[in-house]
Amino acid sequence: MVRGAVDAVGGLGELADAAGVSTDALQTFVYAATQVGLSNEELLRSLQALTRRIADAAVGEQAAQQAFTRLGISFRDASGNARATEAVLAELAERIAGLTDPAERTAAATAVFGDRLGQRMIPFLLQGRDGLERLTAEALRFGAIADADLIAKADEASDKIAALERAFSSLARNLLAQVAPALSRVADAINRVMTGASLVE
Repeated sequence: MVRGAVDAVGGLGELADAAGVSTDALQTFVYAATQVGLSNEELLRSLQALTRRIADAAVGEQAAQQAFTRLGISFRDASGNARATEAVLAELAERIAGLTDPAERTAAATAVFGDRLGQRMIPFLLQGRDGLERLTAEALRFGAIADADLIAKADEASDKIAALERAFSSLARNLLAQVAPALSRVADAINRVMTGASLVE
């Protein structure tokens, strides 16, 4: 259980990098996703899809640009670079939560995330920007968000535990290799004794 917790916290950095968001944002989104039955895998894939969509829009891909401009969402920051995924997601949640027509919501979400993930993300997005901010405060209050220092320490601890496991595994193999001949001789001796006993009977 402890090893699992260490691995989970230590792996947040890699998951956040894969999703294109900060570790704080990832943990907040995971917490928000649990409120609407969205799995961690679906959330991660959705964040990755959004990150790609923003990047595509920033380099001029027309369909990607239209997915954001139809909602009045900027995909570039003040420097002309692709905006941070968490910032775009918060604004996207605000815009979609403000749509009253379910068909419009679906069209807007699927244009960004794709058909399946777009459908799955709608309940998450309907929490709106205010809902996500409220859940962030709630997660912080409950201690559900690990800070960067704790994540770094957990990652280091996980690496050290894995190294120890590899070392012990190697030691066990070496010991087995050393005692295997002796064990084989003992087994042969026992087999001869048992065979002799059978012959006497």
